[in-house]
Amino acid sequence: RSKAQIKFALINYERVNTIIEALKMIEFDLGVLDESTKIKSDKSSRTKACFALREHLQRRVVMSGNPVPNSLFDLWAQFEFLSPGLLGYSTKYAFSNRYAEVRKVKAWTETTGYRRLDELKNRIAKYSFIVKKEQCLDLPEKVYETRYIEMGKVQRQMYDDMCAWFIAALESEANERSKGVEATATIAKFLRLSQIANGFFKDTITGEGTIQIPDGDGKIKELLTIIKEEINENEKILVWARF
Repeated sequence: RSKAQIKFALINYERVNTIIEALKMIEFDLGVLDESTKIKSDKSSRTKACFALREHLQRRVVMSGNPVPNSLFDLWAQFEFLSPGLLGYSTKYAFSNRYAEVRKVKAWTETTGYRRLDELKNRIAKYSFIVKKEQCLDLPEKVYETRYIEMGKVQRQMYDDMCAWFIAALESEANERSKGVEATATIAKFLRLSQIANGFFKDTITGEGTIQIPDGDGKIKELLTIIKEEINENEKILVWARF
């Protein structure tokens, strides 16, 4: 093994796979996966690389603010990195079979819910803990303020037209399907409405790409007003925005 005097190495997930052989030549005292849901898929190359590195890390820690972003089965790979079979099953397939409620759909199965949750909760509790924000940060209370912005005339017309098409499409789809409409298709239609409300339109019919709505910048104008009126000139701000 290498005797290189490495105090720490900070590596992104994509890089681990490309330098795995070099990393395996070093015996690390501690390995930490931050945002550990990056390895939630047992089939991804980054997950396999982290598993390959596991035996070269004397101690292992995973950290995440959201350890189950999609389903409970996102947990398996994260705990498997800590120690093989830590949650009782050496494969994600066996783990899923234990805790999933499934139904047969033609040639495949789909998950309809979960079971034995108390058992899983007890297994997880043995190897994990939660640190809440108020325990480690000294921050002021959040203040929420909702502001209503009027749409421009062109923007409003596009929104209303999309709503009318949305309703007609749902009714047509519901008539064709005895069991209702597909959730993914419905979500996509809501996304179109949200895009228009935010000032642009993704033209999937003509294929011309993204269309900026001429008078759809009401939210941007309001944001600039807030910055001008309430933020000091030398003060830094962070803005979260959709799209």
